[in-house]
Formats: sequence, structure tokens, C-alpha cells
Amino acid sequence: MTLKRHFYSANYWILQSFLLLAVLLSTPFLHAQTPTDFSGKWAFDKSQSDPGKGGSFLEGDEILQITQTANSITLDRTTKRPGSEDITGSDQYTLDGKESVKKDDFSTTKTMAKWSDDKQVLTITTIMTVKSDDYRTDDSYSLTDQGKTLTIKSISKNPTGGRTTVGIYSKK
Repeated sequence: MTLKRHFYSANYWILQSFLLLAVLLSTPFLHAQTPTDFSGKWAFDKSQSDPGKGGSFLEGDEILQITQTANSITLDRTTKRPGSEDITGSDQYTLDGKESVKKDDFSTTKTMAKWSDDKQVLTITTIMTVKSDDYRTDDSYSLTDQGKTLTIKSISKNPTGGRTTVGIYSKK
């Protein structure tokens, strides 16, 4: 091989490598996507929500306070019912996709929060096992309307069937 031919061959290899690197670096899958931030105070909109076939929602107003960090999400719910005390509840989940297990005298509950590939939807899966029966709920959280509307699609499955509900929340 002549020196001139070797020089062109080396330049051709460098050019090909550079072009391949440029293509790889410009593809979206290499860029880390920022997860949706659901943080905020959300008011349940019963008129826009769907309780599913044969279902209904409790009377009263529900407020959902979401606190999200890079590693966890906390859901604090308060339901205000006329003529009774507020009903409150709080759940915290890690955002690393790992399963968490809680056992008590009657059941075992496994939970896991997992992002969609584009990090726009967070799905929290809860499986409660009582005796040998599994009760599974997949709650998928997503934002629309430039972050002003939170949609929680809930798919529940149990030994006697299942149901899908859609909860719509407005940012306060």
C-alpha cells in the first residue's frame, strides 16, 4: 500500500467514525429525559372524572398534595365530607423502580413506582395478597393542559373481576 493510499484510508476511517459518533449523539435515546414533576396541590374534579362501570365517588371534596424529589414521591390525600371529620392518608414511594414489601398479620403488600420510557407517565403498582388472593391496582399519573390537569388512570384487578377509573385533578 502506498503512503498516499494509506493516508486516504485513515482519513476515510476517521470521517466514518466521526459521522457515526455524530449520529449516535444526536439520537433522543442518549439524552437523559427529565421526569415529569407532579408536585403541587390538586383538587379532585368529580364532574370530569369517570368512576368506571357500576362505580361512584365518595361525597365531598378531595385535595391531593404531591411532593416529589428525584428519589421519591409522597401523596397526601385529604377528603372533606359534609358533617364528618376529614379523612386523611399519606403514601410514599421510591422512584427507583424497586419493589417495596410490607407484611402484617393479614396480608402482604408489594408496591413499585416505575416511569414510562419517555418519563412522562408514572405508574404505581400495588399488589396486596390476602391468603392466596391478589388484589392489584395500577395507578398511572400523567399531566396535560400545560401541567394544569393531573389524570390518574386506575386499573384494579381482583379475584372477582376488575374496574378502570379515571380521576381528573385541577392544579390549585
